[in-house]
Amino acid sequence: MDKILPPKWLQWQPQLEQTHFTDKKLLITAGGSYTASTEWFEGPASWPGYLKDFAGFELVMDMSCVSVGNMFIHDSVRWALDNLPPGYTKDDCLVVVMWTALHYFEQTQKPEDTGKPAYSIGNRKYVRWNDDYLSGVDLAMWVKQGAYHIQSLAEYLEQENVAHSFAYYANLLWNYRLPVMDTTCRFDNYLDEQHLSELRALPWLCTGDDSLYEYAWLNDYMELEDSDGYHPPLECNFDWSKNILVPGLVRQGLLTSK
Repeated sequence: MDKILPPKWLQWQPQLEQTHFTDKKLLITAGGSYTASTEWFEGPASWPGYLKDFAGFELVMDMSCVSVGNMFIHDSVRWALDNLPPGYTKDDCLVVVMWTALHYFEQTQKPEDTGKPAYSIGNRKYVRWNDDYLSGVDLAMWVKQGAYHIQSLAEYLEQENVAHSFAYYANLLWNYRLPVMDTTCRFDNYLDEQHLSELRALPWLCTGDDSLYEYAWLNDYMELEDSDGYHPPLECNFDWSKNILVPGLVRQGLLTSK
Protein backbone atom coordinates (compact mmCIF):
# COMPACT_ATOMS: atom_id res chain seq x y z
CA MET A 1 0.00 0.00 0.00
CA ASP A 2 1.32 3.44 -0.92
CA LYS A 3 1.94 6.13 1.66
CA ILE A 4 -0.80 8.74 1.23
CA LEU A 5 0.16 11.59 3.50
CA PRO A 6 -2.45 13.13 5.79
CA PRO A 7 -4.70 14.88 6.15
CA LYS A 8 -7.13 12.76 4.14
CA TRP A 9 -10.62 14.26 3.95
CA LEU A 10 -13.61 11.89 4.06
CA GLN A 11 -16.62 13.96 3.01
CA TRP A 12 -18.94 11.92 0.80
CA GLN A 13 -22.70 11.94 1.14
CA PRO A 14 -23.70 9.15 3.57
CA GLN A 15 -23.76 5.74 1.90
CA LEU A 16 -24.64 3.58 4.93
CA GLU A 17 -27.60 3.78 7.27
CA GLN A 18 -26.91 6.02 10.25
CA THR A 19 -27.42 3.98 13.42
CA HIS A 20 -26.14 6.38 16.08
CA PHE A 21 -25.99 10.06 16.99
CA THR A 22 -23.21 12.36 18.14
CA ASP A 23 -23.17 16.03 19.05
CA LYS A 24 -19.77 16.31 17.31
CA LYS A 25 -19.43 17.36 13.68
CA LEU A 26 -15.79 16.57 12.90
CA LEU A 27 -14.17 13.17 13.45
CA ILE A 28 -10.36 13.17 13.68
CA THR A 29 -8.76 9.75 13.30
CA ALA A 30 -5.12 8.69 13.45
CA GLY A 31 -3.08 5.49 13.24
CA GLY A 32 -0.89 3.32 11.07
CA SER A 33 -1.77 0.80 8.37
CA TYR A 34 -4.72 -0.65 10.30
CA THR A 35 -6.33 2.79 10.03
CA ALA A 36 -4.89 3.81 6.65
CA SER A 37 -6.33 0.62 5.14
CA THR A 38 -7.67 2.04 1.88
CA GLU A 39 -6.60 4.26 -0.99
CA TRP A 40 -10.22 4.92 -2.05
CA PHE A 41 -11.96 7.92 -0.53
CA GLU A 42 -15.26 8.13 -2.41
CA GLY A 43 -17.10 6.08 0.20
CA PRO A 44 -16.59 4.04 3.39
CA ALA A 45 -13.76 1.50 3.08
CA SER A 46 -11.96 1.75 6.45
CA TRP A 47 -13.03 2.05 10.07
CA PRO A 48 -12.86 5.88 9.96
CA GLY A 49 -15.18 5.85 6.95
CA TYR A 50 -17.61 3.37 8.49
CA LEU A 51 -17.72 5.39 11.71
CA LYS A 52 -18.42 8.54 9.70
CA ASP A 53 -21.58 7.04 8.21
CA PHE A 54 -22.75 5.06 11.25
CA ALA A 55 -22.60 8.15 13.52
CA GLY A 56 -23.45 10.88 11.01
CA PHE A 57 -20.29 13.00 11.14
CA GLU A 58 -20.17 15.90 8.69
CA LEU A 59 -16.48 15.41 7.96
CA VAL A 60 -13.56 13.14 8.81
CA MET A 61 -10.01 14.44 9.05
CA ASP A 62 -8.06 11.19 8.76
CA MET A 63 -4.45 11.65 9.88
CA SER A 64 -3.41 8.01 9.44
CA CYS A 65 -0.44 6.90 7.36
CA VAL A 66 1.08 3.51 6.56
CA SER A 67 4.13 2.39 8.60
CA VAL A 68 4.22 5.31 11.01
CA GLY A 69 5.02 4.98 14.71
CA ASN A 70 3.37 6.33 17.82
CA MET A 71 5.44 9.53 17.76
CA PHE A 72 3.95 10.47 14.40
CA ILE A 73 0.44 9.50 15.55
CA HIS A 74 0.78 11.76 18.60
CA ASP A 75 2.11 14.63 16.50
CA SER A 76 -0.50 14.18 13.76
CA VAL A 77 -3.40 14.63 16.18
CA ARG A 78 -1.79 17.73 17.69
CA TRP A 79 -1.27 19.08 14.16
CA ALA A 80 -4.88 18.37 13.18
CA LEU A 81 -6.26 20.24 16.19
CA ASP A 82 -4.00 23.19 15.37
CA ASN A 83 -5.14 23.18 11.73
CA LEU A 84 -8.88 22.59 11.83
CA PRO A 85 -10.86 23.41 8.68
CA PRO A 86 -12.69 26.75 8.62
CA GLY A 87 -15.86 26.81 10.67
CA TYR A 88 -14.82 24.07 13.10
CA THR A 89 -13.54 24.38 16.67
CA LYS A 90 -12.14 21.86 19.14
CA ASP A 91 -15.60 21.65 20.71
CA ASP A 92 -16.85 20.16 17.42
CA CYS A 93 -14.29 17.33 17.40
CA LEU A 94 -14.17 13.71 18.43
CA VAL A 95 -10.67 12.20 18.26
CA VAL A 96 -10.34 8.42 17.85
CA VAL A 97 -6.80 7.04 17.74
CA MET A 98 -5.63 3.53 16.89
CA TRP A 99 -2.05 3.24 18.19
CA THR A 100 0.50 1.13 16.36
CA ALA A 101 3.45 -1.25 16.84
CA LEU A 102 5.95 -0.51 19.59
CA HIS A 103 9.10 -1.28 17.61
CA TYR A 104 8.49 1.37 14.93
CA PHE A 105 11.43 3.62 15.74
CA GLU A 106 11.16 7.04 14.11
CA GLN A 107 12.77 10.43 14.57
CA THR A 108 12.09 13.92 13.33
CA GLN A 109 14.46 14.81 10.52
CA LYS A 110 16.98 17.51 11.32
CA PRO A 111 17.24 20.51 8.97
CA GLU A 112 20.79 19.55 7.99
CA ASP A 113 19.74 16.03 6.93
CA THR A 114 19.46 15.81 3.13
CA GLY A 115 17.96 12.32 2.77
CA LYS A 116 14.36 11.81 1.69
CA PRO A 117 12.04 11.59 4.72
CA ALA A 118 9.83 8.55 5.15
CA TYR A 119 6.75 10.75 5.71
CA SER A 120 5.78 14.17 6.97
CA ILE A 121 3.05 16.24 8.55
CA GLY A 122 2.99 19.96 7.90
CA ASN A 123 6.60 21.13 7.91
CA ARG A 124 7.81 18.31 10.16
CA LYS A 125 9.55 15.40 8.46
CA TYR A 126 10.26 11.95 9.91
CA VAL A 127 12.70 9.12 9.28
CA ARG A 128 12.06 5.47 10.23
CA TRP A 129 14.93 3.22 11.30
CA ASN A 130 14.99 -0.35 10.11
CA ASP A 131 13.34 -2.53 12.75
CA ASP A 132 16.45 -4.72 12.94
CA TYR A 133 18.40 -1.71 14.22
CA LEU A 134 16.88 -1.91 17.67
CA SER A 135 18.86 -3.75 20.33
CA GLY A 136 17.25 -4.81 23.60
CA VAL A 137 18.27 -1.57 25.29
CA ASP A 138 17.01 0.52 22.37
CA LEU A 139 13.72 -1.34 22.29
CA ALA A 140 13.13 -0.85 26.01
CA MET A 141 13.69 2.87 25.54
CA TRP A 142 11.34 3.03 22.58
CA VAL A 143 8.54 1.12 24.34
CA LYS A 144 8.71 3.67 27.15
CA GLN A 145 8.68 6.44 24.56
CA GLY A 146 5.59 4.86 22.99
CA ALA A 147 3.83 4.89 26.35
CA TYR A 148 4.90 8.51 26.79
CA HIS A 149 3.39 9.54 23.43
CA ILE A 150 0.09 7.87 24.33
CA GLN A 151 -0.12 9.39 27.80
CA SER A 152 1.04 12.79 26.56
CA LEU A 153 -1.70 12.94 23.94
CA ALA A 154 -4.32 11.86 26.49
CA GLU A 155 -3.21 14.64 28.84
CA TYR A 156 -3.29 17.22 26.05
CA LEU A 157 -6.79 16.19 24.94
CA GLU A 158 -8.02 16.35 28.53
CA GLN A 159 -6.51 19.80 29.01
CA GLU A 160 -8.10 21.05 25.79
CA ASN A 161 -11.42 19.38 26.68
CA VAL A 162 -11.45 17.46 23.39
CA ALA A 163 -13.61 14.33 23.36
CA HIS A 164 -11.47 11.29 22.60
CA SER A 165 -11.13 7.54 22.67
CA PHE A 166 -8.18 5.19 22.11
CA ALA A 167 -7.80 1.74 20.59
CA TYR A 168 -4.79 -0.46 19.90
CA TYR A 169 -4.41 -2.25 16.57
CA ALA A 170 -3.58 -5.42 18.53
CA ASN A 171 -3.75 -6.46 22.17
CA LEU A 172 -0.38 -5.25 23.45
CA LEU A 173 -1.58 -4.01 26.83
CA TRP A 174 -3.85 -6.64 28.41
CA ASN A 175 -3.94 -10.40 28.97
CA TYR A 176 -4.05 -12.08 25.58
CA ARG A 177 -4.79 -15.35 23.85
CA LEU A 178 -3.14 -14.73 20.49
CA PRO A 179 0.46 -13.69 19.83
CA VAL A 180 0.90 -10.99 17.22
CA MET A 181 2.40 -12.01 13.88
CA ASP A 182 4.68 -9.01 13.46
CA THR A 183 7.91 -8.49 15.39
CA THR A 184 6.54 -5.97 17.87
CA CYS A 185 6.74 -6.48 21.62
CA ARG A 186 4.20 -5.92 24.37
CA PHE A 187 4.12 -3.23 27.03
CA ASP A 188 4.36 -5.70 29.91
CA ASN A 189 7.80 -6.82 28.66
CA TYR A 190 9.23 -3.42 29.58
CA LEU A 191 6.90 -1.43 31.88
CA ASP A 192 6.42 -1.92 35.62
CA GLU A 193 2.98 -2.52 37.14
CA GLN A 194 2.42 1.10 38.13
CA HIS A 195 3.16 2.33 34.62
CA LEU A 196 0.97 -0.40 33.12
CA SER A 197 -1.90 0.57 35.43
CA GLU A 198 -1.60 4.23 34.46
CA LEU A 199 -1.62 3.33 30.78
CA ARG A 200 -4.57 0.95 31.12
CA ALA A 201 -6.58 3.66 32.91
CA LEU A 202 -6.81 5.76 29.74
CA PRO A 203 -10.09 5.80 27.74
CA TRP A 204 -9.65 2.56 25.76
CA LEU A 205 -12.65 1.39 23.75
CA CYS A 206 -11.29 -2.17 23.57
CA THR A 207 -9.38 -3.82 26.37
CA GLY A 208 -8.37 -7.26 25.22
CA ASP A 209 -8.97 -9.61 22.33
CA ASP A 210 -11.54 -7.29 20.77
CA SER A 211 -8.74 -5.25 19.17
CA LEU A 212 -8.96 -5.25 15.37
CA TYR A 213 -6.11 -7.73 14.88
CA GLU A 214 -7.52 -10.33 17.29
CA TYR A 215 -11.07 -9.74 16.04
CA ALA A 216 -9.89 -10.57 12.52
CA TRP A 217 -8.18 -13.82 13.53
CA LEU A 218 -10.77 -15.05 16.02
CA ASN A 219 -13.55 -14.56 13.46
CA ASP A 220 -11.64 -16.09 10.51
CA TYR A 221 -11.43 -12.90 8.44
CA MET A 222 -7.72 -13.42 7.74
CA GLU A 223 -8.64 -16.50 5.71
CA LEU A 224 -10.72 -14.52 3.23
CA GLU A 225 -9.42 -14.16 -0.32
CA ASP A 226 -8.92 -10.38 -0.09
CA SER A 227 -6.81 -10.61 3.10
CA ASP A 228 -3.02 -10.35 2.93
CA GLY A 229 -2.75 -12.50 6.07
CA TYR A 230 -1.86 -9.59 8.32
CA HIS A 231 -4.14 -6.62 7.62
CA PRO A 232 -7.86 -7.21 8.23
CA PRO A 233 -9.88 -7.16 4.99
CA LEU A 234 -12.75 -4.81 4.18
CA GLU A 235 -15.43 -7.09 5.61
CA CYS A 236 -13.62 -7.26 8.93
CA ASN A 237 -13.22 -3.48 9.16
CA PHE A 238 -16.96 -3.10 8.59
CA ASP A 239 -17.97 -5.72 11.16
CA TRP A 240 -15.44 -4.54 13.78
CA SER A 241 -16.66 -0.96 13.35
CA LYS A 242 -20.26 -2.04 13.80
CA ASN A 243 -19.78 -4.60 16.59
CA ILE A 244 -16.83 -3.24 18.60
CA LEU A 245 -15.98 0.37 17.71
CA VAL A 246 -19.47 1.87 17.81
CA PRO A 247 -20.61 0.01 20.98
CA GLY A 248 -17.34 0.98 22.66
CA LEU A 249 -17.96 4.65 21.94
CA VAL A 250 -21.51 4.28 23.23
CA ARG A 251 -20.21 2.85 26.53
CA GLN A 252 -17.91 5.85 26.84
CA GLY A 253 -20.83 8.25 26.32
CA LEU A 254 -19.44 9.54 23.01
CA LEU A 255 -22.28 8.18 20.84
CA THR A 256 -25.95 7.49 21.48
CA SER A 257 -28.26 5.01 19.78
CA LYS A 258 -30.55 6.38 17.12
